[in-house]
Amino acid sequence: MQDEVERLTSQLNNIAENLDGRVGLSVRVLPDDIRLDIDGDGVYAMASVFKIPILVELFSQAEAGKLNLSERVRLDEREKVAGSGVLPEMQQGLNPTLLDLATLMIIVSDNTATDLLLSRVGQKHVDKRLRGLGLQVTCVNASCTELLARFAQVKPEQLDYPQQLVDILNQRRQQPPEERPNTSARHIIRDHIDVSTPREMTRLLYLLETGALLCDDLTDKALEILRAQKLTSRIPALLPEGARVAHKTGTLFDVVCDAGIMYPPAWINSSRRAIITVFTADVSDRRKATRTIAELSRAVYDHYLA
Repeated sequence: MQDEVERLTSQLNNIAENLDGRVGLSVRVLPDDIRLDIDGDGVYAMASVFKIPILVELFSQAEAGKLNLSERVRLDEREKVAGSGVLPEMQQGLNPTLLDLATLMIIVSDNTATDLLLSRVGQKHVDKRLRGLGLQVTCVNASCTELLARFAQVKPEQLDYPQQLVDILNQRRQQPPEERPNTSARHIIRDHIDVSTPREMTRLLYLLETGALLCDDLTDKALEILRAQKLTSRIPALLPEGARVAHKTGTLFDVVCDAGIMYPPAWINSSRRAIITVFTADVSDRRKATRTIAELSRAVYDHYLA
């Protein structure tokens, strides 16, 4: 068994080494609990993968009766957040439920939904739960707005409209290199802002998949939302027809990520799953990083699930 893991690890290393940048990977295969890692304890920016811990905390509070997923939240103009998602395009006064927001946060990586939910559950409660699960590095200590404002080198309260963050960043990209703001994620990794390790994120997904986090109904609902992911150019991209993936992508300047659970075509009647997290950093070609994640995922799938 160990020789088999070493051969696959060598194959994965060969794929990862073709990418200009850092690559961290962690795999856990069920039901045999086979594990392998490449820089599994390295610290990486999660980008939008940080929305998985928010989903877990939201559903945990729902299970504890602290909130109701049917509760409606009024969408006001001042709460719209720049970047990915659809809510900024919606008219003021929309009243989505917390469950609607959770779905949008995951399947289209909606930043407005994310910040509304993070405000509702509380950053400190997300981090407290992560510590309680034994995840010592993973932290959610900045909202989407706070994270983007850090890159734009402005304070959130200085913004006149949500899209202004993106406008500022786009304008500064046109500046001479020596005048551009720092758009590398190295500074948020250095300061441990919204970071994790491949091993810890894989563990969080393992706890979710095995029902160790939530009751059966909420476990099923969380995984159903993750399987409805619309951004499919990474882990699922090269998998065979019929394979399913419950996952969340992340992209932030020189960071390209994906973390999820791969299922074989007959997944409902099979206990076999492969949990995989791939984090990258210092990437110069995001398209190539996307392809690398797809190739790593297919190699793991072929070895354990084909």
